[in-house]
Amino acid sequence: MGLSALTSIVRRMGTGVGTKIRRTSTVPPEQLVQNFLSRPTDLPFSIYSEKAKSEILDFVRVGDTNATSFIRNLVTHGATEKDVLSLLNDPNKFNLYRVIKSRLNKILQNTKFEGLTTREQISQNLSLLGTKDKTSFLNLTESKGFSEILEGKLSSEYIRGLKSTDKIGYNHFYDLFASIEKATDTRLSKIVGLDKEGVITLIKSMDKEICESPKVLEDLLVMLEKHKNLDAVNKMLKLFKEDIKQGYVNDEIKKLIEFTDGIEPSKFNKFLKLYEGSYSPSTYRFGK
Repeated sequence: MGLSALTSIVRRMGTGVGTKIRRTSTVPPEQLVQNFLSRPTDLPFSIYSEKAKSEILDFVRVGDTNATSFIRNLVTHGATEKDVLSLLNDPNKFNLYRVIKSRLNKILQNTKFEGLTTREQISQNLSLLGTKDKTSFLNLTESKGFSEILEGKLSSEYIRGLKSTDKIGYNHFYDLFASIEKATDTRLSKIVGLDKEGVITLIKSMDKEICESPKVLEDLLVMLEKHKNLDAVNKMLKLFKEDIKQGYVNDEIKKLIEFTDGIEPSKFNKFLKLYEGSYSPSTYRFGK
């Protein structure tokens, strides 16, 4: 079942989904509790209040295995105790959460995840959002940006930090990238002596790569912030300006920036004089 079916469910939420939570198990209650605590939930679980811990463990003692696994996943991936208890105390809300999460897992099964992000983490966060805030959930999942995540054009990292308490507007991804652009401009402005406009041109030409992985932008910014020969960077950005605009040589330009880090200005000027006019970064690779 696709995304349209999922959003249809969320639009109808409030009418009740599925049946009440089954609270039966063939596993002895204390064994259920032990199984729950033996999984990698100890650290997140330890920060809950004693009252919350007690209510969760009471639920585990009388809950079925499937329901308990959902609670374990919630705790493992850092859900707030308020969210967990809200689901436990409202069977309709709990079943809605389970339906949304199950279908999101199917929808996200071909989506690429980076770093510490997992499908489980994102589907959980979005399921909590869908259960608590229908408007925010629909604004996100019906947006162009979310469709691009499903198509692999936009990294799932851009929704990794979403929380159930977030208010998401219809222009969420537009606002997100405007915020990233502003933060990037601020960081570049702090690098004294750097040709900021030249770097911005390079970043714009790398739009596709940055959409596919935010790490691409972060790696470039860190490299520039630590660079010891900004004059060399500026000269390369100027020399290859037209190539950069075309977006053909992004990887080679980044390798050149890394190559010139720490190189003596006199040596770089000799290198530049030797290759200027005949050198193209698309036809030569350092270390080859």
